[in-house]
Amino acid sequence: MTSPTGDASPAGRQMVLLQGELSSDDERVTVRSGDELVAEFPLDAEPYENWKHWLGNQVSGRRQAGRESEFRLKVDEITRRLAGDVDVAGLTRLAAAAGAADRTAEDTATDTAFIRVELGRRELDIIPWELLASPIASELGDRDVCVYRAVRPKKGRTTSPDPPQRALLVDTSPLSMESVSPGMEQDAIRSRLRDLEQAGLVSLERCADANPSTLGTALQRPARAVHVIMHGEDGQVVLSQGDQHVRIMSRAFAQDFRREPRPAAVTLSVCSSVPGTDEEPGVARALAEVGVRQVIGMYSYITAQASLAFFTALYEALGHCADMAGAYAAAVAALREGTYPNLGFWSVPVLYTHDNVIPFPGSSGDPRGAYRRILGELANLQQELAGLRPEAAWNGNTWRARTMRFRVTAEDNLDTMAELIELVRPEERSGSKWAADVIRAAYRGSTALSDVAATAESASEGRGSVQDFTTGKNALTAALTDLHKYLSARQRFAS
Repeated sequence: MTSPTGDASPAGRQMVLLQGELSSDDERVTVRSGDELVAEFPLDAEPYENWKHWLGNQVSGRRQAGRESEFRLKVDEITRRLAGDVDVAGLTRLAAAAGAADRTAEDTATDTAFIRVELGRRELDIIPWELLASPIASELGDRDVCVYRAVRPKKGRTTSPDPPQRALLVDTSPLSMESVSPGMEQDAIRSRLRDLEQAGLVSLERCADANPSTLGTALQRPARAVHVIMHGEDGQVVLSQGDQHVRIMSRAFAQDFRREPRPAAVTLSVCSSVPGTDEEPGVARALAEVGVRQVIGMYSYITAQASLAFFTALYEALGHCADMAGAYAAAVAALREGTYPNLGFWSVPVLYTHDNVIPFPGSSGDPRGAYRRILGELANLQQELAGLRPEAAWNGNTWRARTMRFRVTAEDNLDTMAELIELVRPEERSGSKWAADVIRAAYRGSTALSDVAATAESASEGRGSVQDFTTGKNALTAALTDLHKYLSARQRFAS
């Protein structure tokens, strides 16, 4: 179930809630679940910085025999460092309890345990909390575990899910094609959102070779979701500017996303877009802090292949109207189930969220069930029309008797098409191709219906012709077939 704003129903997403705090001397981290202490460990940045740089070396290094096992050993090592002072058994018990709540919820149960970590201080961003998933999953019998970070955003209105839901694909000219593949990633996203686009629920636009000016212009129009493919370093992004590439500070980059209504979700295919500095948060957190409700960034470096695999799986789920937390869990699982080298990067994508959002909710696609009703009425018209097969031997009385129902209901069917045009008109004004196609087909159908009804009326008075009726019938059938296609595409996503 979703709300009118595309929020996921809390009843369907049970999770473990953790709060991470930094001590007053900035040297220890305490993690609690309510009143229960589940972890207390020293804030030692060295292992986490080493992890980030080690991953970066794998990106630039050559593929060698045994590298897959090396990945596993390194993941295990940093996981032990992180989980050494964590009450894994306690977390497992909490996750299992949340899973039991899932199975008794009204909504469909999930096989994924969700652990939400609220970070009181951005200094804690350097810790790869996602690695906690591995030991807890092992204790749960290899059940999927999703760890994500909660950041309370500033108040602000989020782009409504009313169709068409504009999705903006942003890229900048890469420093090297080996490290960034914007074309392949965007093609994969377009493919996974194609059904939503055909249903008029998503309008995909590209901001290619973005610089600060063109990106700002593209964000002046509301966007429900933004996917960014750029280079990143130390929590900052690298944008093209003329024939140069310049580093943009995270807060400066996030300023363009402050405009209301803000995007509901921003996904960053940007290396090292999570860790920041004492003075400046990483760009992922900066976006969350200005009010973007869900942001995905990268804890460290990631290969173009692993990024492609992750975002393909993510948008596969989003294309089926999944909420972001569920889609993120599925995409991480896809990396973990993959082969070398992708599987080594499963802990790199990081989700920041405060409210669980469905970026592309299908429930917004049928206001008050009107499209479903109209689809049924037009199907009845098409069925009745198919049964009308006039012959040259028909006289006026035959025409009158055989076409009586068609002629009597013609005015009601014209009203139905006029109602459909008015329903989709707001979407057409906002640039929906689907709505424009519906309006054109409805106008064609109205014209053809009027012509066919008039021909049948004349024929019942002895003045019509089979040829004129058949010509009009074929035109009306073609228009009704198109309308059925367009409305059926929308109905696939209506709740």
